[in-house]
Amino acid sequence: MAKIIFLTGGAQSGKARWAIDYLGLLDDVMYMCIYGDLEEAVLNRIKFNNDKHGISWNIKENATELNELMKGHKFAILDNLGEYTNRAIKAKCDDLGTIAPELRKEIEKQVADEITELIWEVKEVDGTLLILSVELGFCPVPYEPAQKVYRKMMGNINQRVANQCSEVYLMVSGIASKIK
Repeated sequence: MAKIIFLTGGAQSGKARWAIDYLGLLDDVMYMCIYGDLEEAVLNRIKFNNDKHGISWNIKENATELNELMKGHKFAILDNLGEYTNRAIKAKCDDLGTIAPELRKEIEKQVADEITELIWEVKEVDGTLLILSVELGFCPVPYEPAQKVYRKMMGNINQRVANQCSEVYLMVSGIASKIK
């Protein structure tokens, strides 16, 4: 049975470390890094783990076309849903602070639908997917309009994606707490 795991938490809360350790003994994992350059500490952790266990992972930085990247892989890590959402926003909106509610909802739906397609791709091969996302709900309401909108969008997207996952973990100070 496929396993879809959602990891959420603040910045530098240990999500990537936990995900790498979770799949650490498996070969041919696809690590889909959405942002341009994978953090050196994360890359070093993967390389150390691969060398230690004699395995090889595929790492794709600035990842796009996630379903295509998944082909031929049973195990994957999607790092980071927040940055994935940023890309969708930038493609359709110049000023998030003045975004129309209809466009905001359209982008939220687009991101959620694309992640749903990825989830189905993983279920087809009875694989495992770990989705890493930032949790913004613990911070004060931002002053800047664009930050307010982004916080709301991420909250909505996180809810939609987490509801599709078989397990959900909240990362705090490097400690994972299973909440679903």
